[in-house]
Amino acid sequence: MSRRTSLIIAGCVVLFGILAQYPLQERISRYRNTLRVTMYADAEDQHITAIEDKMRELGLEPGRTTATDKQGHAAPQLYAQVPRSEWGGTYGKYLLALHGAQRVDHVSPGLNEQGIPLDQVQTLNIQDVGIIVMAALIGGFRKSAANVLWLQNEENWHSDRGYRTVPLARAVTLLDPYFTEAWVLTCWHLAYNMSVEASSPDEAAELIGTGLKFAQDGLPWNSTRFELYQEIGWTYYDKLQNYEMAAHYLKQAIAHPHPTYLERLIAHAYERIPDIGQALTWYNISLEKYGKDNVALGAITTITERYLNAWKLYEQGKYTEALVQLDEDWAKAVAKLGGNEPTKTIYWHFKARIYEQLAEQPGADRDTLYRQAFDIWFEAAQNNATDRLARRRVLILADNFPAWRDEVPPGFNDVGLPESAGQQLAPEHGSGRGTAPEG
Repeated sequence: MSRRTSLIIAGCVVLFGILAQYPLQERISRYRNTLRVTMYADAEDQHITAIEDKMRELGLEPGRTTATDKQGHAAPQLYAQVPRSEWGGTYGKYLLALHGAQRVDHVSPGLNEQGIPLDQVQTLNIQDVGIIVMAALIGGFRKSAANVLWLQNEENWHSDRGYRTVPLARAVTLLDPYFTEAWVLTCWHLAYNMSVEASSPDEAAELIGTGLKFAQDGLPWNSTRFELYQEIGWTYYDKLQNYEMAAHYLKQAIAHPHPTYLERLIAHAYERIPDIGQALTWYNISLEKYGKDNVALGAITTITERYLNAWKLYEQGKYTEALVQLDEDWAKAVAKLGGNEPTKTIYWHFKARIYEQLAEQPGADRDTLYRQAFDIWFEAAQNNATDRLARRRVLILADNFPAWRDEVPPGFNDVGLPESAGQQLAPEHGSGRGTAPEG
């Protein structure tokens, strides 16, 4: 290639680079330059007026409106248009002047063309982000910056700087909300790795909840993929053993291309509630879709022999008869195994559920029947430290029957912490996680 040709090519590259800046400048010119100051819901008129005066001192002309705070309450909000010339380095003067003022909840600068809240910038750790990522926030290189941040986040985790994981992951997903791995792994870090290091069951429960909420926040951008639904469903299934919620999310996962084991996992969830009818339905769905499945075939045989007869009576509201049938079929199963009892988890769960239903019947001896359920759940929990559903039911029943609370040992919890933690998980935590799926 001749020198002349090389110069022409180099010139074209430079010219192309210059021209490429114009779309970026055009995006910046469309910057939505509204400053918002949200007050606490209980802010009085004198507090609002004081902020208006501050804004006028800054050369802004404030207006009033209302916003919704984190608790869902209506809160006063002030807004003003910021001169575009202030969009650069001097923009921080507004934040410094208004943030922390009396009864101010938070200050939100405007959004850029891509809809990224600029107040998120001030929460990022400069050591982690660096100049290139800060530039990407206001430019057009979000995916590249997200990759850089994610690599840094992995390094933080493996260098015992896990406390930076969540803020940095939020920055990653802010830059690239379609980065599925970031949503999934951060949920896992919170719900598993960080929760087991918690100093109390309450703290562990909060970390698990934060992990689930983090993954749920990513669904609007990743609703056509199975991964996030699977991660949320698995966390409910394995970590909390809230099997209703697990099935709720796993059913959404299989609406998209997914691994072949998910239908069977839905069946397992129903089996452990237990909901024998739904468990059999989903094991059969797995067989119909994927052909021979020894796990599904074995489960269908076991459920049918041990629980189906009692389940049919249970669904008819014949709870006393269901108890008798359950024990008869269980005795047959033990005899078939030469007197060796199989794992009793489903048996205990089913039997306790029957007693709970009996307790709610008109004229029933409620205290005595719930006591039977409490004892069965407690036996299940003592025989299997990982049976968190049984542990949660123990905590909830002890909350409803205070006379039984002293029987629950210190440190007894439903979030997987060793009881040596020495603190009892508040029963309302277990109760709050037992809510039905929304929608």
